[in-house]
Amino acid sequence: MNQKRCNRCGTVVEATDKFCYKCGFSEFTNVVPVASSVNPIQPTNIQPPQQPQQLQSQQPSPLQQPQQPQQQFTPQPPNIAQMQPQYIAQQPIFDQQANVQNKNKGAKWWKIALIAVAALFVLILVISSIGGNESGGNNVGGDFGGENFGGNNNDTPNYTYNGSTDSVATKTKTVMIYVVGSDLETINSAASYDITEMINSGVDTTKNKVLIYTGGAKSWHITGIPNNKNCIYLLDGKEFKLVKDYKASNMASSQPLAEFLKYGASNYPSDEYGLILWNHGGGPMVGYGKDELHNGDLLTMSELKSALADSGFGKQKKLEFLGFDACLMGSIETAWVVKDYANYFIASQETEPGVGWDYSFLKQLDHYDGGKDIGKCIIDSYIEKCEALARQNPTLRSELTLSCLDLSKIDKVEDSLNDLFAKVDYNILNGYFPTASQHRSSVKSFGKFASSSEYDLIDIAHLVSLLSPDYANEANQVKAALKELVTYSRANVKNTSGVSIYHPYDNPWEMKTWIAEFKRIGFATEYANYISNFGVMLSNPSSSSWKSFSKTMGNAINKGSDKELSIQLTEEQAKNYASSSYYILRKIKDDEYMFIFAGFDTELNSSGMLSASYNNKAVFAVNDKTNSVSNSPITMYQVRDGSGEQKYCASAIFWLFADDIVDWRTDPVEWQIKIENGTPEPLGAYLIEDTSGTGVPQKQLLNYKDYSSIEFSFSTRTPKTDSDGNLLPYFEWESTGNFYGNEYDVAEGFHFECREIDNKEDYYVMFVVKDVQGNSYASEMFTLPN
Repeated sequence: MNQKRCNRCGTVVEATDKFCYKCGFSEFTNVVPVASSVNPIQPTNIQPPQQPQQLQSQQPSPLQQPQQPQQQFTPQPPNIAQMQPQYIAQQPIFDQQANVQNKNKGAKWWKIALIAVAALFVLILVISSIGGNESGGNNVGGDFGGENFGGNNNDTPNYTYNGSTDSVATKTKTVMIYVVGSDLETINSAASYDITEMINSGVDTTKNKVLIYTGGAKSWHITGIPNNKNCIYLLDGKEFKLVKDYKASNMASSQPLAEFLKYGASNYPSDEYGLILWNHGGGPMVGYGKDELHNGDLLTMSELKSALADSGFGKQKKLEFLGFDACLMGSIETAWVVKDYANYFIASQETEPGVGWDYSFLKQLDHYDGGKDIGKCIIDSYIEKCEALARQNPTLRSELTLSCLDLSKIDKVEDSLNDLFAKVDYNILNGYFPTASQHRSSVKSFGKFASSSEYDLIDIAHLVSLLSPDYANEANQVKAALKELVTYSRANVKNTSGVSIYHPYDNPWEMKTWIAEFKRIGFATEYANYISNFGVMLSNPSSSSWKSFSKTMGNAINKGSDKELSIQLTEEQAKNYASSSYYILRKIKDDEYMFIFAGFDTELNSSGMLSASYNNKAVFAVNDKTNSVSNSPITMYQVRDGSGEQKYCASAIFWLFADDIVDWRTDPVEWQIKIENGTPEPLGAYLIEDTSGTGVPQKQLLNYKDYSSIEFSFSTRTPKTDSDGNLLPYFEWESTGNFYGNEYDVAEGFHFECREIDNKEDYYVMFVVKDVQGNSYASEMFTLPN
């Protein structure tokens, strides 16, 4: 079959492929078929790290901070038009060499221990929230050369985003793209890739002006873009030319953004203006931008508003659209901040994959006027690009959302939310709080499957639907207002309507700060009062006596081929129940237990019986070469995000060692796994870097096939009780300091299977219940039934 080479990263793909499966690019050059990609990593003489014994205790040395090797790129990247930067993590992996000499320090078990501790800490944070029911221009350096639909989706133009069209735009346009490079560029060349997409988009630059503002990265992989200046470049035909530069300043402050907007409007006047903010995003409570030259600072909503207020845009001259090519920024709070400065708002409720938007949409500027039509073009091109890429490489499969909001309709949403939550607020102070808390535990939330942090961002329409039986008239008014607000929305996950909102619950550490930030934004004062009172009640001591729960033991009932695990709650406990999960633990020896699994698919019936369906199977890793099966299930926890899907994360360590690497890499990750029709499907993995709960998500998903081996590490604990003798939840037990591991060679290949657990008498079940105040209580342990 004919093949072609990606013009971005050099990967050879089949002639029928629309996108490069490595980087998502859509421009290719026909070539004679070859076996591997350009510039593969060449082996050097490094001893692979010591391989851990399966399920053998390791006593770690004193913990030290590991030295992380630097990402290595090909020398001096060419100019943009010919650029082929590479994701080093996605280079071919070479077979492990059996008898090479160690030039460096060899394997260090303290590194494994340190990584395992970090991964375990993240796991504890995540597990604590599990439970619940799912209902002047110089040329610098040469040339830069299953979907759910929300909103009024029928009232949209009929066109193909990358095809021909009979429509002709009548207005000139200036699009300004604020590119805070950050680690996305320094490590992964992500900004360089998107800038290349802009160059190759085919936009008519005689009629439309495309400007980029660059900065905020330690290193740029494009000849001519400096890291010690902030620069403005104009797209002129097939090259970007420098038109203005500044001394490097913090791009996560209001001044650079304001000066960019003023410069663009003054020097390139047009009928319509657009602004795209490119980089990381952490939602309205955390912020946007992450300038790595200024301690990873982020632009807050207050700073964003200040920049827009100083930009010259406003009621007399608005931006036609303002978009975030960043994670989690599709919230009503962000839309409220920009409503006086833009007509349309385009952003994602969920995290975004590293490939980001498809900037080929710029060509459609020649065909469509207005933020509504351009917004649809951006959304369609983004979703279709990412889904095509995922079909070619399932490890790049991501949860996708993107919406376009008509900001002239946001006042009506505010009024309807105020009417609804004025009543809900009154009622939670008069006995409705348990019900409100139960709804909050079940609502669709964002950022959980691709991040180890909790952002407490939820889908507005889903929450309103849960409240609807008790507040039908007010809920219908909100739904009608949201339908007018969301002009177009696409998603590949359930229970998403196009716009999110902050609601405290899973992140108690930031609750007071974030409620205060919500009030400063100034949106929906009645809703603000509601979440404030909700937060106070969430912090109160438990209103129910749970002391007897730790003495309660569950049991198993045959239910066809499955077993139903169940436990009885008292009437008072059932009234104050919010959510629950069940843990499966493996007894190693004496009172030493290993955590295996946490699941949230539980159900509480009207008589107070709490049950979970367990199919007698767990997920094991199977070596493709030897067919050997891991002697312990993979440690996994189910992700509770209100989507109703079987989504899990597994804590692991990805190892990379090859002969030419100066020092081997150890990347602690959360590995995304979906189980569909009983088959586990490994997806991408994200680095465990930030455990504070306030960091921005990682956009770059890692492919396990780009590594040498995978390590599933486990630690163990011994039971612990409180002062009254009540058994505590597993992650409050005493750590033994012992680490165990299963290791798999990627070159040999392995896959996941759901299999029955042998020696079930060594496995125990514990129910963990959360009350409406968010307190967790553990049941007595009972053996996994045969």
